[in-house]
Amino acid sequence: VLGCVLDAPLADIPACKVRPQDIEAWMERRRTIPSRRTGRIVKDSTISRQLCILSALFGRLVKTGVVQENPCRQVEWPSGSDARERAASSEDIARLKLVAGWEEGEVPVTKT
Repeated sequence: VLGCVLDAPLADIPACKVRPQDIEAWMERRRTIPSRRTGRIVKDSTISRQLCILSALFGRLVKTGVVQENPCRQVEWPSGSDARERAASSEDIARLKLVAGWEEGEVPVTKT
């Protein structure tokens, strides 16, 4: 997950010198670079998830006294996208029944 930061100029800045402007620049750069996994430009929801991880890291650095404040808290976070919705396929349902140990037509014996 931190690969998206390690390849960025943000990685060259000591943690104690990272400013909100550096986080904003990272977000803008992130919007232009394709994902290594899919090859597509990442969505704001991905950037938001990665920013959450960065913020947790900086939060820990604040607690340990390495930095004075969390620069991620001073930027405008990307808006999240709508939750993904899809119907369960027959394969999905079959897998769920297998894992739950449920046979169709029988009364379930556990809450699973």
